[in-house]
Amino acid sequence: MHRSDRTPVPGGRTTSPTDGGARNNAAPAAGLGRSATGAGAVGLDTGVVPIDETPGAGMTGPDAGVGGAVRRDLLRDAVFTRLVHRILRGEYRSGQRLRLDGIAAELGVSRTPVREALVPLEALRLVQVQRYVGVVIAPWTPAHMVERVQIAQGLLAVPYPTSSIERHRSDPPVDVGAFDATALRACRSDAGRFAVLAEWTLRRLDRPVSADWLAAQLPVLDAFYMREVAGRHGLDVAVGAAQRASSLASALGAVWDEDLVAAIRHLDAFADALAAFDRGTHRRDL
Repeated sequence: MHRSDRTPVPGGRTTSPTDGGARNNAAPAAGLGRSATGAGAVGLDTGVVPIDETPGAGMTGPDAGVGGAVRRDLLRDAVFTRLVHRILRGEYRSGQRLRLDGIAAELGVSRTPVREALVPLEALRLVQVQRYVGVVIAPWTPAHMVERVQIAQGLLAVPYPTSSIERHRSDPPVDVGAFDATALRACRSDAGRFAVLAEWTLRRLDRPVSADWLAAQLPVLDAFYMREVAGRHGLDVAVGAAQRASSLASALGAVWDEDLVAAIRHLDAFADALAAFDRGTHRRDL
C-alpha cells in the first residue's frame, strides 16, 4: 500500500514519496531497501551531486509537454531548486538586490516560473520580495538551518501516550500507508533523509500540518547539509557522520517496522547530533 498523491511541494518533490517527481531523477542511494539496518544503510553523501546550471538543462524528456514544452510546475520547481542552491552556496549574498527580469534571463526562462518560485522562497525566509525594490536575498545563517532541525525535533517530541501511538500504528490515517523509500533515495544529505523519515512519522501520528511544514523545509535542509554547500559556511559535515548515519539507520529500521516510539527516539538522537553545528563543535577554520 502506498500513500495517496498530494499537492507538489516546490523543490521538485511531492509530499508523497510514491510520486517520482523531479527530485527522484537523482541517482538512488545504496542500501535503502527493506533489509537496510546497518549504520551505513543511510549514510552521508560521499560526493557532490552538481546542479546543472545550463539554461534549459533538464527541461526536456518524459516530463516535457507537447512539442518539448516543459510542464509549468516542473519549470517552477527547477527554478526554485536552482535559486535555493545559489542562495545557500553564497552565490547570492544576504542583502543583495536582484531584478525579476535579471533572474529570468540568467536562468534562461520567462518571468512566470521565477515569480512562482519566489513565493515559497519567501515563505522559507530566503528572499524578500519588495515592491519598487525587487527581490532581496534575506539575511540568514547556518544557525537558521539548525533551527529548522530543532523545530522538527520539537514537533516529534510532543508527548504522545503509548496507547495513542499504538492506535496510529494499527489504524493509520487514511492517506498514509507503508513507508516508501523513493523520496529517501533522492536525498543528497543526511539532513534531507532525516526530514523524509520525520515527515512520514508525523503523518503516521496524524499530524498533517506539522508534516506539511517539514515537507516544505526538505529542499533547504537537504541542499544546505550537502558536504560542498555546508563547507562553504565553515561546517565540516564529515565530523560525527558515523553517529548520525547510525541514528538514521536505526530510525529507518523502526519506520519499516512501524515502531513509532523507536523512530522518534532515533530521530531525536540524530537531531541532537546535528545541532552540535550550532554550538560550533564541528565548525572548521575558514
